[in-house]
Amino acid sequence: MVYQDRVTALSDVSVERELGVPVGIENDRLTGGKRVVYHRGGKIVFDWQKPQQTPLGRELTSRPIPGPWVNVDGRLGVVMVAGSGLTYSQAAEYNAQAVYADVLYGSFSDRPRNFKDGDQVARRIVLFFAEVSPEETSALSQSLRIEEKPDGRVLHFRLPEGGEGEVLLLSLKSETNS
Repeated sequence: MVYQDRVTALSDVSVERELGVPVGIENDRLTGGKRVVYHRGGKIVFDWQKPQQTPLGRELTSRPIPGPWVNVDGRLGVVMVAGSGLTYSQAAEYNAQAVYADVLYGSFSDRPRNFKDGDQVARRIVLFFAEVSPEETSALSQSLRIEEKPDGRVLHFRLPEGGEGEVLLLSLKSETNS
């Protein structure tokens, strides 16, 4: 699956943080209680009963993921093509649906920013692959290439089952309806 969007300010606006392309991942006793999140630098284990800790011992619920790809449990591959960085946020309690749901953000920033009317606030392109290993996810992330064509930019990427996928990317220019 390919997710892409472009967010444009319709008026002057201040943004405290970006929580873009959120994907809920159940992580409780019923689902095994642990999620192994693989990334370019290794892996992180998120145990629902033992929240991640900072070096000072305080709970840390959001963890930046180094690099452009992540793989959850050797099953879900996520590759960020454009965005503010991958982050995995560990659930701290049951949500309204009675689920411990961690959240993987395909584009995350906690840097406050100001935008003027018409400014691009966010540009996100994220690829999702089901039933792929961390090694496959890494290889898929390295297969990306963007080609300029007369009718726009095209994202090319290798498919896990072989062959190549391609997607016409949203224009970066402002579009008006006539």
